[in-house]
Amino acid sequence: MIWVNVDKPLRTCTIHSSNCIFVIRKQETKYKGINKIKRDGGWIPFESLEEAYKFCEEKFPNYKVRRHC
Repeated sequence: MIWVNVDKPLRTCTIHSSNCIFVIRKQETKYKGINKIKRDGGWIPFESLEEAYKFCEEKFPNYKVRRHC
């Protein structure tokens, strides 16, 4: 599983593998969702790296896309 952390205030999409410490410790907050985008962003799961990149490019074309792990 691949996770994308969308951060609206920083205008970034960060791609993580499922065993990353940031993925393991992720939590839903008032402004950041899990499996959904809220005001400040969210964590969205994907089956493949290609799907994750495509999502970022289509939904957030002006954001910086980076791979964390």
